[in-house]
Amino acid sequence: MSQMGTWDAWVTAFNALTGKQKAEVVRRHISLCLEAFPMSDAQRTLVKDYTAKFVTEEAYSVTDRAKRAALQNEMKPAMENAKAVLGDELLATIFLKKPPISVLDAVKNDPAFR
Repeated sequence: MSQMGTWDAWVTAFNALTGKQKAEVVRRHISLCLEAFPMSDAQRTLVKDYTAKFVTEEAYSVTDRAKRAALQNEMKPAMENAKAVLGDELLATIFLKKPPISVLDAVKNDPAFR
């Protein structure tokens, strides 16, 4: 994104979203990944379980640094397990790469998430 000059626009758009919208952006990105990449049943189950547990409105609404750090500490073992099950590339694509700005715009304009 930074090479294409869209990083600043993406960050600005993402930061303007509510916690509910941010969680939905991530859920849609993960759903697209589940559709696009071949995965075993165990991998799909892990992704769905992780998403249900950590991709929530509450998690994306946390602004207190101590609470955010506690959440990140809780996520750390889950991410280590995900790395073992998914591998580096799939883990990065699903959980670390940013969704296209079009996903942010779709959520922002979706009446269900205003």
